[in-house]
Amino acid sequence: MRATSGRPGTSHVAVLKAITTGRLARSVVRGPTGAVLGIVPDLADQEWVVTTDPAKQRDLPAGGRPPRPEQGFFEPAPAPAAAPLPGQGGPSSAVTFARARAIKEGFLARMAELEYRERTGALVEADEVRREAARAGREVRDAVLNAAGRLGPELAPITDPRDLTDRLVRALSGVLKKVAETQAPPGAPAS
Repeated sequence: MRATSGRPGTSHVAVLKAITTGRLARSVVRGPTGAVLGIVPDLADQEWVVTTDPAKQRDLPAGGRPPRPEQGFFEPAPAPAAAPLPGQGGPSSAVTFARARAIKEGFLARMAELEYRERTGALVEADEVRREAARAGREVRDAVLNAAGRLGPELAPITDPRDLTDRLVRALSGVLKKVAETQAPPGAPAS
């Protein structure tokens, strides 16, 4: 992405801002965690031209439109002819600035809602949930395995299968109930 500073008037920061605001959406390659891994240069050139607001450009020549660069924006190779973005029919269905802004505003609204829900406690980090689930699983496993050590001598002399099953179920139910009580959030009803 640092190659973006090769085009006059464009900095690495401007490209990062275009990615975070959604102006460069289709050309960004993301990993499974959502991290930006790279950019598809030809597609980024097309997106940059289509989603850039001409009114916000500095040092524009007479006519108000920046000149088309001879070389690609994200790499020194020549840019291809202005082809429609993937998934679009042609020039009549190209993304307009107004459409791009609407997409951006929708994205920002969704991000604000997610941030609000996270702050109010309605959303939590997935990694936090995984860690807590692993901890709870270890606690249940340890409690059951410890119960087996305590119950062995008590259950060894019992020969009646029904009596053995009843005592084992009662003992394990008691262990699991204690574990559930220690893991219940404050104010939760007792089971």
